Amino acid sequence: MRTADFLGKVNLLWPDEACRDARKRKDGLSEDSCRDIGLDSVVNEYSVTGVYREYVKSLFTEMCEDVEVIHYRQDIIDDMICCPEVESGVRSILAIACEVEAYSRSESVTTPDVLKLVKSFRETDLYGSCISRAREIILRISDKIKSKGLCLLRDEILKLSDKFTGVYPDVETKKENEYVKPASITLGINLDSDLRPMEATFISVNDSRYTRAPFLNRLMRNNGEFESIYEFHPSEEGGLKERILEELEEASGSLVRIDSTALQLSLISDLDRIMKNTISPLRTIIYRYTNTYSKFFVELRCELLFFVGSVNLIQRLKRAGLPMTRPKIHEKEKRVLSMQGLYNINLALKSQEDRLRCIVQNDLDFDEEGSIFILTGPNSGGKTTYINAAALIQVLAQAGMYVPASSADISPVDNIYTHFTSEEKKDTDYGRLGEEAERLRQIFNCATKYSLIVLNESLSSTSPGECLYMSRDIVTGLKYLDAKAIFATHLHELALELDKVNSCCRGKGVIRSLVAGTRKQQDSSGAESYMRTYKVMEAPPQGLSYAKDIAESFGISFEQIEKLLDERFVI
Repeated sequence: MRTADFLGKVNLLWPDEACRDARKRKDGLSEDSCRDIGLDSVVNEYSVTGVYREYVKSLFTEMCEDVEVIHYRQDIIDDMICCPEVESGVRSILAIACEVEAYSRSESVTTPDVLKLVKSFRETDLYGSCISRAREIILRISDKIKSKGLCLLRDEILKLSDKFTGVYPDVETKKENEYVKPASITLGINLDSDLRPMEATFISVNDSRYTRAPFLNRLMRNNGEFESIYEFHPSEEGGLKERILEELEEASGSLVRIDSTALQLSLISDLDRIMKNTISPLRTIIYRYTNTYSKFFVELRCELLFFVGSVNLIQRLKRAGLPMTRPKIHEKEKRVLSMQGLYNINLALKSQEDRLRCIVQNDLDFDEEGSIFILTGPNSGGKTTYINAAALIQVLAQAGMYVPASSADISPVDNIYTHFTSEEKKDTDYGRLGEEAERLRQIFNCATKYSLIVLNESLSSTSPGECLYMSRDIVTGLKYLDAKAIFATHLHELALELDKVNSCCRGKGVIRSLVAGTRKQQDSSGAESYMRTYKVMEAPPQGLSYAKDIAESFGISFEQIEKLLDERFVI
């Protein structure tokens, strides 16, 4: 039977090959956007490094648009979240996959074939043990599995288990961890007239160590056939025949250990040379089967890391009293994005335990017309935290993950395009404003009405008048594009002009105003001030009503400046 005939085809992330191939044909979230919304901080919570970290990150940046695929992944997470036995079983299978992956790493090209063969025998035992344990685990949780993905995994493990026992029939009569473990190998070696190894072949692989036997019995059976031979290696010195015969007599049936490292290496080298034609076909036969099981478990490890990491993240936030919910996924064409009780997952992960319950939750409700929101409010009032939260929820939802909100209805987007203020890059000739303008131009060059666009204080590198003029054009372009967009800005004048823009500009999108709120309060002396609430709501812009409070919070109101100068005796 060919290996390909029973190679594991189950995939926990993609229900079929067509979905997986479609993923490879599109670009995903850019590195700039990943940095802007803080995606790397979420990926770091999966506690994986190297290629595994890149694999997990790719699942988020691919921006999967297939509703069936998203549901397929959500169902697996549901199984693990709703049933502790299933979660424990999946974690145990992941541990087995990690064990196989660690053992099946590529060998050095300089490793002698004899040692490679011994490793192959060990692999056979390891994979048999792993398949046995995986079978026991999957059967234990079989009646609790509901998701299509885990059902396919169960069927594949049972199929591979049956195939393994078909190749190694002795295995099915043994219990867990009782597979044949090669402990010794019997070789047949032909000698030349000087008792040097001339030809050799394998006679048997034994599950017990060779110990001792009477000298004549060790050399010959009654019928004259060889049973076993003495461990030796030809010396480069003369008198080899006499020395070997002398040692055979002295051994008197005992094993003679080869303690010299140089002698061991030389012996392996000679065996490798004279048995090359025997070892290669044997290794090929074993590899046909061991490669099947190693590849199955190694590929499975990547997929399981995503689900186990996702469940860890969900459970951590739920234990802190914060909601994590399975979003309801709608078709892409409906362009739905409606969330209640959303919060920024990175803020939650960075907060101290005693402050987690103080995290403010907000709502966001786009409609099918692809609304555009202009978000204004005081500095440090939560605008950036809010728009990052919305973008991260979109990314998590399309990866099949639960989202940080109390409820959510979401349509996939074809991509998320972001523009956040950044330091000027020294290796360009644009200047900071030129860089900002170029990135914004690229957004309009790539985005569609099925995109989500997130802008944060864009064009702030120029004067307020120029910034307002260019921002007006950007918002008008977003309306014409008819995409979903959030523009967080300090330009209250821009938000005050929304009625004019909505009535005069082409495009179906409706521009609305969001405000990061403040609350008026009085101190004991009756003085009024504004306190940030971090609640974002749909409302007209508040203009400069809290400018005095902002200035005071940074210590730059006139009264504070006057007092500082008086204390310094400058005036």
